[in-house]
Amino acid sequence: MTRQPAIIKEKLAAVAAQRQKALSLPAKEAMDLILGSPDAPAIVHSMADQDFYFLVNDIGPEDALELLALGSGSQWEHITDIECWHKDRISGPEMLRWFDLLMRADKNRFVQWMAADKHELLELLLYYTTQASAREHDQEPSEFDESFFTFDDVFYVRFTKRWPQDPDLPETLEADHEKMLYAFLKHLAEIDFIAYRDLLFYTANVLPTEAEEEVFRQRSIRLAEKGLLPFDEAVGIYQPLPQGRKPVKKPARRPAKRSRLPVPVVHHRLLKKTTLFAQALERVDSPAALEELSTEFAALCNSIVVADGARLSAKKELAHVVNKACGYIAIGLFRLAESKETLNPSKAAALMTTHALGDIFRSGYGAAMEIKRTADRWHSTSWCSAKQLPVSFWGEERAGILAGLLIKRPLFFDAQTGLPREFESMEDIDRTRAVLDEIMTIDGLLKKADVDPAPVSGTVLTATNLVLTLWARSVLDLPETVEFIPVNQFGPFLSGLFKKAEGKEDGRIQDDKKESFLQWLSGRTGVEPHDISAQAGHVLERMFAEAEAELGAVAPKDLDPKFVQVFLVS
Repeated sequence: MTRQPAIIKEKLAAVAAQRQKALSLPAKEAMDLILGSPDAPAIVHSMADQDFYFLVNDIGPEDALELLALGSGSQWEHITDIECWHKDRISGPEMLRWFDLLMRADKNRFVQWMAADKHELLELLLYYTTQASAREHDQEPSEFDESFFTFDDVFYVRFTKRWPQDPDLPETLEADHEKMLYAFLKHLAEIDFIAYRDLLFYTANVLPTEAEEEVFRQRSIRLAEKGLLPFDEAVGIYQPLPQGRKPVKKPARRPAKRSRLPVPVVHHRLLKKTTLFAQALERVDSPAALEELSTEFAALCNSIVVADGARLSAKKELAHVVNKACGYIAIGLFRLAESKETLNPSKAAALMTTHALGDIFRSGYGAAMEIKRTADRWHSTSWCSAKQLPVSFWGEERAGILAGLLIKRPLFFDAQTGLPREFESMEDIDRTRAVLDEIMTIDGLLKKADVDPAPVSGTVLTATNLVLTLWARSVLDLPETVEFIPVNQFGPFLSGLFKKAEGKEDGRIQDDKKESFLQWLSGRTGVEPHDISAQAGHVLERMFAEAEAELGAVAPKDLDPKFVQVFLVS
């Protein structure tokens, strides 16, 4: 095997450096850098297909025509593979849109490329958009109406619309699309009439179902080679890995012959430096191992995209997938390390070189699924489900946590933002498990207390105001039913509930009141006070804290029932 001359090595290194710089810049600046370089075609062709695709979409396809003109056939093919399909069906409008863009980018090369390398897709497109007829030797041209056109007085073509029935598809082709297809056919006839004639002949004999199935099969193979597996394979990334299983991978070795396929870098560049995964990558010393991890991570993100049914066309949309992958990888690393205290970026790096990232992700996802399965089993036999209470019954944070667990793929509820998001750390897992334990504890007590919440609307009722109201009604010698307490009767209870320390405006619930509550709850549930305290003490303390925060500084005479949430007061 001959070695490359030094000048070629220098040129390749210079192109690689310019590519890396371009991909690190904002999209418009990257395009300016590439187009201003004498090595522009080489820089573009050295990009991974996915990197080129995201760069074009970040710029905007209409504004990136010069960049599209430089794209390789493989890069064009990747764009059409992604953009021109909806699940397993061809998307006619999107196909016509991208064909128009590529025609404007480089008409001559695009026509030749389609006719030579993508003739199956081209025949299918023309089958759906045109109708061709051959004039017989004894047939007059006037027999073809004005909707037909011809370039040779033999084959007459007109535009039609034969897309599969879909209410979202237009009834007829748009004028711009007709103009584009006309220009395509005219140019093909000019540069290669035999190819033009064969194209019309084969188009007339297309079996659309079989043809589309074959084109889809070829597309699936190409995408699978880039980590975009078919859905039924990609969804396996969500198969939880039991904590006891620790499949290992062989250490990365430098291949005897280096692959010519560029590794996508867009996924790597979207990593947040604060994530454990990003910090661990910085501790990987072996270039071969680092390249393998980058390839694994890109494939993992692609599997998530397919499994989630996401359609990504810009880096900002991919960033969500990257963050999701990083979160579950971090959780998986903690589970593999079996110790939060000893896991650091260096140890995480060591684990990543001996365990496949996909397995680490599955281990992390398994932690969330374990909690979800616990929630599902409990909810099916729970008191709140039997009483048909909405999730909001548990209060904002508890409701958010529970709602996130009861969906198909669990999410973490971030109390700071008030929005659900993906799990990002073991702290999220631990917090979710703790809140679910609180919910199940309260639910168990309410089941034993045999409480009927029916008199009050479920939209008003919460676990806190239900329990505290029943206790207050007991103290006030009112029937222990779930009903509003008149404000004039609630005032005396409120005045005796809190005790203010000297110089403090906020009152605190007295210990004797807490003891009274514990005795009352024990009587309702039949559970010993010390057992309630051991099992639910922290939950009850949170209820008391809610009451103190809301009413601790309110005088009975200033009480307005409209603003009371922790008790049912009217």
